[in-house]
Amino acid sequence: MEIMNQTEMVEITQTNYSDFQKLDILAFSCAECGAMGEHGGIIMVDTQGHVYHTNMLEVSETVLFSVCPPLKNCWWGFFGHCEKLPKGWMHQYLGCGNHLLVKEDYVKELRKRTKDIKQRGELYQKWLMIVLTMIKERNV
Repeated sequence: MEIMNQTEMVEITQTNYSDFQKLDILAFSCAECGAMGEHGGIIMVDTQGHVYHTNMLEVSETVLFSVCPPLKNCWWGFFGHCEKLPKGWMHQYLGCGNHLLVKEDYVKELRKRTKDIKQRGELYQKWLMIVLTMIKERNV
């Protein structure tokens, strides 16, 4: 499997979301409204290394929760605090209103690969490639 670059993200919209309802998501980032970067942007990675993008400001909750069910059980508090977290997932605040959620099965490996990252902004920039590399190595 070749590691995707960001131009290979599949865009999920209000009209095509029914094609993506059985995704096995292992990690996703979510930007609160008003966050640095893309307001409302959600990037999801499945266990096969496919990357998907949608925006919570452009699609309905039905779309969001059908393609990324764990998102239904998330509630962000102030200053990066995760008030509500889906069972079996780990939350990492990426700074400036951006969040990363990872399935617990992948947390230990992710922490090992990110132990030298000291700044949230650096993790914000690198998480996707780190997760894709993990998937590639697991699927070899």
